[in-house]
Amino acid sequence: MDQGYSPRWKLFLIFIGLLATAIIVVSVVLITLPKILTPASPTPPFTLTPPPVVTPLPTLTSEVKPTARPYTSTPTATSTITASRPPSTLSDGSFVATPIPLGSREVTDFMFAVCGDSRGGDEIYLKILQQVGEDGAVFLVNTGDLVNYGRADEFQHFADLMSDFTIPFFPVAGNHDSPDGLLDEYL
Repeated sequence: MDQGYSPRWKLFLIFIGLLATAIIVVSVVLITLPKILTPASPTPPFTLTPPPVVTPLPTLTSEVKPTARPYTSTPTATSTITASRPPSTLSDGSFVATPIPLGSREVTDFMFAVCGDSRGGDEIYLKILQQVGEDGAVFLVNTGDLVNYGRADEFQHFADLMSDFTIPFFPVAGNHDSPDGLLDEYL
């Protein structure tokens, strides 16, 4: 027999899902946006390491085959993002943008993975988790339907599936994650 969850519990689950989504969005914004609200510095926002070198192409002679190409190193771009406190808004509508550095880190490319509706396909879902790890994703978002009927035993089974997964995981509640499937009234 299915045990129904109270509307307050359902609302709590939705809140947790929305909170997780908000955390993901804020994390991505803090990682990917360049220096916001900081004065422009005279130095460029990125440098090329090593600097590009112009190498003239050889002229075709009997010594050089037409398909030969000179080797040139590929420069890599690096940048630093510095987080600052948001500006204060004054009562007259103006604001004071005094940057207060909170920290900085080098910007690097990153990848994350998104999947959903993982119910009933343990073998396939485990392959997805393995591939996400092999591809080097820094976090995984599951867009919902972790289980079929929102029962505790199903969530425990899903937790067991995820037990060896080591990267950050952000699940969002789907309609199957509730015993009656009626999460729509809370969205």
